[in-house]
Amino acid sequence: MSLPRFYISPENKLVDRILFREQDWNHIRNALRLESGAKVYAFDGHGIQYLVQLDRVDKQGVEGIILQSEQSKNESPLSITLGQAWLQDSKMSTLVRQVVELGIVALYPLVTERCQVKKKALQESSKAFRWEEIARQAARQSGRSRVPEIQKKFYSPKEFFAEAESFDLKLIFWEDEKATTLQDISAKQEIKTASLLFGPEGGWSREEIETARSHGYQTISLGPRILRAETAPLTAISVLQYIWGDI
Repeated sequence: MSLPRFYISPENKLVDRILFREQDWNHIRNALRLESGAKVYAFDGHGIQYLVQLDRVDKQGVEGIILQSEQSKNESPLSITLGQAWLQDSKMSTLVRQVVELGIVALYPLVTERCQVKKKALQESSKAFRWEEIARQAARQSGRSRVPEIQKKFYSPKEFFAEAESFDLKLIFWEDEKATTLQDISAKQEIKTASLLFGPEGGWSREEIETARSHGYQTISLGPRILRAETAPLTAISVLQYIWGDI
């Protein structure tokens, strides 16, 4: 039986000890019924996992001593950055969890011309912080030790292009692209980093597509069937992880 895993904030990692987050205390004590002497894993979100033996489990805190540490071996050799246009909040939350499970390293929430989102919603920074916690939990449950970077602001496509780094592969998925699919991308290329852009339910505008092309993005189709906005990223990421990653 595998040991339970918990995310720890950087400030909770001491020289040879781990102080577990308060939101995990109840789960450790009451749900898992762990006691002093039990062993668990803790991961720091940056690729390091620790084997920890608990030596304090009570209502005032949960702590343990570090027995060993190791670099994560569960991260994909393909580094994928996802630019995702705003989706209805419940869809976005589900998508964050699923793309983390599939191995992305960063997610940029985008606000595009056809996003159906109220200005007030964009001002609720709590949404981005909630997505960050969802990403932590998804990393924990899927065995990852690296938590993807979830940007805490909403980017316009132009802001994204100005900030995003260079990538080996740049793709923007567009329903009006008819000629080029993922099958047309040569698997013989050496691809280590990829940037994938997905639009909202209403799709990309022509101007947004031309802007993406001017920044080196190739328009790609996911085939003749129309995929829902929350399905398309999962499909593309899975295919790329199969070709260049670890699926």
